[in-house]
Amino acid sequence: MEPGQSVAAAFQSPELFLLAEDLDHMEVRVAIDEADIGQVRAGQRAQFTVDAYPNEAFPAVLTEVRNAAELTQNVVTYEAVLAVDNPGLKLRPGMTASVRVITAEEADALLVPNAALRFTPPGHEDSRNHADGVFVVSEGGRPRFVPLTIELTDGAHTSVRGDLVAGEPVLVDLAAAKHGKKG
Repeated sequence: MEPGQSVAAAFQSPELFLLAEDLDHMEVRVAIDEADIGQVRAGQRAQFTVDAYPNEAFPAVLTEVRNAAELTQNVVTYEAVLAVDNPGLKLRPGMTASVRVITAEEADALLVPNAALRFTPPGHEDSRNHADGVFVVSEGGRPRFVPLTIELTDGAHTSVRGDLVAGEPVLVDLAAAKHGKKG
């Protein structure tokens, strides 16, 4: 340097090469909400989609759940790592993934929409007696409460046990009941 010569304080050199390891085997880093982290464990199966292939679900395995919390816009998340095989090289570094971790499974489950578990027809508030269940239309056309035991849920549907018959329509609102449409 010569006296009086300008010096750049934050000089950055351009990135000339980016080295990638074997792209046949990749990892996906996932931010898991604090409300869900209690159900997530290493070894669980997962699946994810990427925008480039919206109709294709890629299988993965959860290999690590990290303990360091990250706070972004007042939301606490924890990082988890998924291992995924990429034999067709469809997945590329930097893609955004929408991930579903499988925390529990139930075979041959009877599912009802969550809306049916919340719906109570007017005048039938006492039918529930603080019990879980759904309303069906009885033979006389009036709503009848069927008590159920609640099992697993995916947020939209819940598996149940009880005296509900598979395929039996359940009520989710009065408009559907009046027009013969049941959930």
